[in-house]
Amino acid sequence: MSSGVPETYILYLVLVGIIVSIGKSLIKEEMDSFRIIVGKAIVTAAMSLMAGSLLLFYSTLPPLAILGVASAFATFGVEGSIKLIKDFTRKRMGDDETK
Repeated sequence: MSSGVPETYILYLVLVGIIVSIGKSLIKEEMDSFRIIVGKAIVTAAMSLMAGSLLLFYSTLPPLAILGVASAFATFGVEGSIKLIKDFTRKRMGDDETK
């Protein structure tokens, strides 16, 4: 890869997202359909890839730290991550209005 990120990192990040998604589906009371489980796995895999973007800012970050952040993103989910990012940017911009 031209970015200097080994392909195994990307594979590990995707696998973390898929595993977290399937685990979250398995512990729910109501059963999801196969289509829903696959859809959630794809979305959380993409969420965990967001952790790979940390390598752009902190190139010396150990792989275990990147996997930890990937797990957190995947567990937190899309909606939670969006809310967290919005709250963080509002605080950085000086806007204390939260919804």
